[in-house]
Amino acid sequence: MENLPEAEADRPGPASSSESPRLGTMKANLGLGFPQAVSRLMTWFLIAEGQFDEKSLKTAVEEILSENGNMSDLALQTAIRRRYAKKIYAVVQTPAISLSPLDSTNFRYVTRYKFAPLTGPSDIRLFKYNKFITLGEQVYFSCEIVHANLDDKPVYTAISYVWGSVEENIVPVLIGDDKALMVTRNLMEVLFRFSGANTPTDTGNRTRLLWTDQLCINQYDSEERGKQVAMMRRIYSQAETTKLWLGEEDETASQAFELIRCFECLKPSLSEPSMFTITGLDADDIRQRFFTTFPQAMDAVPPKTDPRWKALFTFLDRPWFSRLWVFQEAILSSNKGFGSVVCGQMTCNFFHLYLARSLLFVDWEVSSLPPGFQMVKYLMQFYFYRNLECLPPITFTVWQIGSLLHSQDPRDRIYGLLGVQDPEKDIDFAIDYLKSVEEVYVDFTRRCIEKDESLRVLEFGKESSAERVPNLPSWVPDWSAEAATTPLEGSNLGHQKNSRFKASADRAHINLQPTWAPKQSLMVRGKIIDHVVTEMEHDFQIGCPVQIEQYFSINFRVRIWVMFLEYGIERGLLKAATAEQLQAALIRTLTVDGFNDWLATQEFPLSHNRSSDEEAIAIYNELEHLRELSSNGLPHDGSNKDLHRKFWLNTEVCRGRRLSVLEKYWVMLGPAQARKGDFICIIHGSSVPWVLRTRGMDAYELVGQCFVDGLMYGEAVNWSEDDAESFFLI
Repeated sequence: MENLPEAEADRPGPASSSESPRLGTMKANLGLGFPQAVSRLMTWFLIAEGQFDEKSLKTAVEEILSENGNMSDLALQTAIRRRYAKKIYAVVQTPAISLSPLDSTNFRYVTRYKFAPLTGPSDIRLFKYNKFITLGEQVYFSCEIVHANLDDKPVYTAISYVWGSVEENIVPVLIGDDKALMVTRNLMEVLFRFSGANTPTDTGNRTRLLWTDQLCINQYDSEERGKQVAMMRRIYSQAETTKLWLGEEDETASQAFELIRCFECLKPSLSEPSMFTITGLDADDIRQRFFTTFPQAMDAVPPKTDPRWKALFTFLDRPWFSRLWVFQEAILSSNKGFGSVVCGQMTCNFFHLYLARSLLFVDWEVSSLPPGFQMVKYLMQFYFYRNLECLPPITFTVWQIGSLLHSQDPRDRIYGLLGVQDPEKDIDFAIDYLKSVEEVYVDFTRRCIEKDESLRVLEFGKESSAERVPNLPSWVPDWSAEAATTPLEGSNLGHQKNSRFKASADRAHINLQPTWAPKQSLMVRGKIIDHVVTEMEHDFQIGCPVQIEQYFSINFRVRIWVMFLEYGIERGLLKAATAEQLQAALIRTLTVDGFNDWLATQEFPLSHNRSSDEEAIAIYNELEHLRELSSNGLPHDGSNKDLHRKFWLNTEVCRGRRLSVLEKYWVMLGPAQARKGDFICIIHGSSVPWVLRTRGMDAYELVGQCFVDGLMYGEAVNWSEDDAESFFLI
C-alpha cells in the first residue's frame, strides 16, 4: 500500500473479504481504510511499548492526528516510528547469521533482545512458552529465556530441526514484554508445535522447558557459540527427550507414516533392536532376516507395488536427512532411545522408520537414492557402535558423514561431529569460530597425527576434488569436499585397529618438525621407490556402483587388460615379466588385492555377450590358469553373495583413480591427477604408498595414495631408520 498516492491512501475502502473480525473492528475504531495499515501500526506499537491494547494505540493515533491533522496511513506509520525512535533501533548484521527482514515494512526495526552472559562452565539457556500474540493477520510467539546449570540436571526437551534459509525467511520471536529476536521460519514452525501452547506444563505439573540453538545460544558471540557447541554432547544426552522435527506434513508424508506404522504391531517382538545389527548386512539380508524371524510381518508389510513405498522414498528426501548438525543431535539423544520423529501432527518411532527404510524395495539407481536412505542407516550403525563401545575414529566419522551431509559453515564439518566421538578416546580439539576454515582443517589434521602417532588421517584426502579450500596444504584433507575417492584401506580405517596394508612395515611416524619449518608444512620420513613413466590416457571410472554389474563382467576386465598391454608391451615399457605375471599383477591392482575374492565371484560360462564361442573358451582357460597361480585361491563354493559383498569395497576404491605404468613395479592404481615424473614413496607411519610431486628442494606436493603390487606389505622396506630421507609436504 505504500506505493499508493496519498489521496488514494486517505480514502476509506471496503473491508477485505478475508479480514478477521478483530481487524475489521480495529479498522473502524481507528478510522483507517486499509487492514494492512492497522496490522503494521499494531506491530510497531507492540515493539515500542512491549505490550498491546487497542485503547492505548487509539490514544496514540488520536494524539498524532490532533498534532498533524489528517494523514495518510503511510504518514501515520512514519509518525508512530518517530514517536518511539528512542526505543527502536536497527537490527545489526553479524557474521554469525544474516538478519534480513521477512517484510521490510513490518520488521525493519526491532528492539533486539540482548543475551545475558553465561557465567558458569555448565550454564545453558532454556526457554519456556509465554503466550501467543495476534497482530492483525499474524500470530507471534512470545517466550521467556532462563538460565540453567547442567550440573543441576534440569528437565527439558531438546529440539532437532533444520534452520532453513537465514537470508530470506526471518521472523521475530518476542522475548518477555519488550524485546524481539529474529529467527528462521522453520524454527517458528517448531515453536508452534512444541511450545506447549495448549499444555504449558508437563505431566509432573512442571513448567515446560525447551532447548533450541537459535534461542538458547547467542549467535552474535563467536566465543560463546564455540563453548556451547562443545557442550552439545551434554545438552542432548541430558535432555529428558528429543524431538526430531522433520517439517510440516503433506500427503506424501502421511502415506509414508502409514507405512511406518505397519511395524508397530511388531513392537513386542522388537524390544531388542540389536538383533538387527547391521554391520555387514545389506537390504536383502535384513529383509530375509526380518521375514524369517517374524512370519507375521508378511501380512503387515505392504507389497512392492504399494504406493506408500514410493512415498517413503520421497519422504527420505526431506532436508532434515541431509543436514550435518541433526546427525549429531540424533546420536547424542539416543542414550535414552532415539527421539520421536515428528512431522506436523504425526509421530513415529525412529527404529520403525529404520526398519521401513531397510525393507524399502529399491529399483532406482544408487545415484538417485535420497539422502535419508544413507543417513538413517548410518544413524542406526552409530547407535549400535555406541552401545557396543566401538565408535569409529573421529577422522573416519568426519570423512564418512561429513561427505554425505551438509552444513552452511565449512568449519562445522568438524565441529558438528566432535560430539559423537568416543569420550574416552576423543581428540582434545577446541572449537573456535574465530579461526579460518584453513586454520581449523590444518590444526585438526595435525592434532590427529600427534594423537595417533601415525599419518593415517592423510588417507582421508579427497584426491580429485576440483575446488579445495584456498591455501590448504596438499597434505591436509579438504573436509568440506564430497568424497571423490574411497581410501584404499576402506572400512578398515574405521573399525580395525590394525591396517590391512603394511607398506611402511609398521615404521612409526616420528614428529620431528623443525621449529624453522613453515607452519603449513609437514615433515615426514621415508624413501622414494619408483616413478611414473606414463599414465593411461583414459581415466577409467571403474568401480562406479551404478554400473557394478558391468564392472563384474569379464568383458570389461579384458578391455582394460588390452588397453594396458597397448601402453606397456607395445611401447616397451613393461620389461622382464611374463604375460602371466603381468596379468596377475594387473588383476591384483584392479581389485586392490581382492584377487582371490574376485576369481571366486566369477561364474562360467563367462558372458552371453561374447562374439564367438572361441573367445569365451580362451578367456575361460586363461582365468583357470590364473586360478592355479594363486596359492590361496578360494573354492568356488557358490557363496557368491558374501564374496560380492567383500569385493564391492574393492571395486569402490577404484572409483576416481587411474592406471599408470611405473619404471620398476609395472603398474599403479593411483590418483587421477598422477602424471609422468611423479614419485612413488613409502612414508613412515602410513599403511599405503604415496604419489609425490617435487616442488623444490626437499619440498613435495602430496598427490594421493596408490596401490602398487609388491609394495603393499612392506616388501620394499630394507633400510634402517637412520637411512630414511626427509620430505617436507606443502
